[in-house]
Amino acid sequence: GMPAGKTKAWSLVAIGLHRWLAGESATGLARAEAGLAMHVELGNPSGRYRTLMNFCEMLHVSGDTAKALQMCLSVIPEMRKNATPLALGAHLSNVAGHA
Repeated sequence: GMPAGKTKAWSLVAIGLHRWLAGESATGLARAEAGLAMHVELGNPSGRYRTLMNFCEMLHVSGDTAKALQMCLSVIPEMRKNATPLALGAHLSNVAGHA
């Protein structure tokens, strides 16, 4: 397969979201989580923040709101230091919608 890279990470997330929307919840979550792990491995914080927001939304709708909130809340201190105000604002409004 392709080596780890931003394109592959985003592709995994996109495929995961597509599978999840098609009703293959477990497969979709697994692909999105693999994309998230790849963003972490690559040290791509903006990709990780955006993927985390999508992944947490998928988790929440799939019924795992507790895990979704825990994951989203755990990254906020880091985002306050490193993320753009727009990214942080989007993240916080997404969390607030499910808290």
